[in-house]
Amino acid sequence: MFQKYRSLFFSLLCLLLALAGYFYAQRQPVLFLPSNTDLADPSRYAFLTESDAAAALVVDMREKRYFGRLALPSIARHSSIAAHSASLAIGNQQELFVQNLRDGSRKHIRLSENIDALAGAHDKLALRAGKSFLLYSLPELKPLSSIELDSRSISLHYADLQSRWLAVEQPPAIVLYEHNLERIALPYAHISPAALSPDNRFLAFQAQNAAGQGFAVIWSLENQEILRSEPLAAPSLRPLIDNRNEFIYFVDTKGKGLQFSTKDLNAAPRRFDSLENAQDIALGFLETRLIVRNADSLVLIDSGSLQTLARLSLAEKGQGLFVSADSKTVLIGGQQQLFSLQLPRNQLSSIALPEAIQMRDMFMGAGNRLCH
Repeated sequence: MFQKYRSLFFSLLCLLLALAGYFYAQRQPVLFLPSNTDLADPSRYAFLTESDAAAALVVDMREKRYFGRLALPSIARHSSIAAHSASLAIGNQQELFVQNLRDGSRKHIRLSENIDALAGAHDKLALRAGKSFLLYSLPELKPLSSIELDSRSISLHYADLQSRWLAVEQPPAIVLYEHNLERIALPYAHISPAALSPDNRFLAFQAQNAAGQGFAVIWSLENQEILRSEPLAAPSLRPLIDNRNEFIYFVDTKGKGLQFSTKDLNAAPRRFDSLENAQDIALGFLETRLIVRNADSLVLIDSGSLQTLARLSLAEKGQGLFVSADSKTVLIGGQQQLFSLQLPRNQLSSIALPEAIQMRDMFMGAGNRLCH
C-alpha cells in the first residue's frame, strides 16, 4: 500500500513540475526569431513592447495566436524597426541598442544625454539626444554625423524623396538636416508633434500662441512657409495626412474633426463628428476609413462623406492604434488581449495574450507604425 501511495505521489509531483516548467517556458523571452521569419510581411507579425519589461510580445496575425516573447536588451522607451536589415533600434535614457531580430546579435552604445526621439530609414538611424542630432549607420551602428542645436526635438522625420532629415523643435521651429543645417523659426509659443506628407510637401501640426489659442497649422516644405493656420476649439491629437496626399485630418478630444483638402488649402475645412476623449487616430482600407479610438470604443468614419459607418465597443481598456501596411487590419492593444479589426467588414476579434501587460508601443515589420 505504501509503495502504491509513493508511486502516486511521485507521479503527481512529476506532473506538477512538468506543468510549472511549461508555464515558466512560456514566460521566457526567445532570443531571436526563426530565420524564415518575414518581417516585411505587411500583415503577419505584430510586436508589442512593454512599459515595464525588456521584452516585446510577438503575435502571429496570420495564425491568430501568440507567437512568443522577444528578449530585448532594455526597456524600449523609444523604438524603430528597419525591415530590410531586420534591425530593431531601442532607446532607453542614455542607452542605444540595435538588435538583429533574426540572429539575436546586438550593437550598443551609451550616449552622454537622454534620447528624446529616434527614427530609422533605409540604412540609417537618426536620433535627438539632449541638444544633439546624431546619425548612425544600420545595422552597424557606426556614427556618421553629429550636430549641436540650441533646442529640443518634438518629432523627427525622414523626407525620403528629398533624402534629408527634418525635425519639429521647441522653441517652435522647423530644422532641416541635409549637407547643412537650416533652422526656420515659427511664430508660436508652443508646438506639438507633426505629420509629414508622403510626397514630402507638407508638415501638419498643432501650435499655440502666447494667449493659449490652439491652431491647426499646415507648413510647406517646398516654400518653407505657413500655408494655413486654422483656430481650434479644443486640443487636437497628432494630425494625419493620407497616403494619397489628398487630405489632412485634425481630430480633437471633444468629439470634433477637421478635414483639409491639399488641392485647395484656402478653402474652409470640412467639419465632422468624431469621438469624445479620443486618444488615437489612423487611416485604413486604402485611405477610405478614418479610425478614431478612445479608452473603450472605436468609431469608423468614411473619408469621402465624413459620415460615421460604425461604432464598436472594446471588451477592455484599449491601448494604441495601428494599421497594417496593406491597410486591411487594424490593431488595438489591450491588457490581456490584442484586438484585431478587419476592414472593410468591420469584424472585431481578439487574440489572447499570455499575461496582462502595460503596452508602450505596437508595430509590424513593414513599418507604418504609431507611437505614443
